[in-house]
Amino acid sequence: MIYCVMYDWGKQQGREAASGSTKSVVNNQPAFVWFWMNAFGNFLGAGVWGFFHTLPQVNLYTHGTQFTSAHGHLAFFGAYATILIGMMYIAVQGTNGIKVLKHTLSSILALSMIVGGVMGMTMALTIAGYVQVLVSRAQMGATWAGFFDGQNGMWFAQAMDWRLVMGFVTFAGFLFLAKDLLSTGKSQVHTR
Repeated sequence: MIYCVMYDWGKQQGREAASGSTKSVVNNQPAFVWFWMNAFGNFLGAGVWGFFHTLPQVNLYTHGTQFTSAHGHLAFFGAYATILIGMMYIAVQGTNGIKVLKHTLSSILALSMIVGGVMGMTMALTIAGYVQVLVSRAQMGATWAGFFDGQNGMWFAQAMDWRLVMGFVTFAGFLFLAKDLLSTGKSQVHTR
């Protein structure tokens, strides 16, 4: 999907350049980037993390650990959240009659903080899941003692703290996204 998005965009942009035009093919930059992130996030969340987590030999140990949360956070974000945000930008553009919608500082901060926050949460949950699998399942044989030892481990606790920090980063990015979506159109040139 990533390849197709970039190939089609480059082909169209090349046609415009060959005809002597300096016009950009993309008339909604924030939506384009969020759709691109959909392809990338879907590949990582549902593809890489999902495939790894679904293998029976791996799932025997990872099922019900923070690996499941890591896969769920990234898969939902990559498959659904990114495409919905891209559609919101298209709706804002159409509703406000904006011909070309370019990035603003708020849209760039929103994208960076939301994507960085979700990736940070995924990494933290993956590390926490690794600790759970190693201690709770592999070393202690899936006993209650192993469960509590895994929950009290230093790496598990630090990973969960980082997950919380990255959750706040994601929320701050959401505030920038809401600000950008609500203020788009007020400063843009209307064509109607």
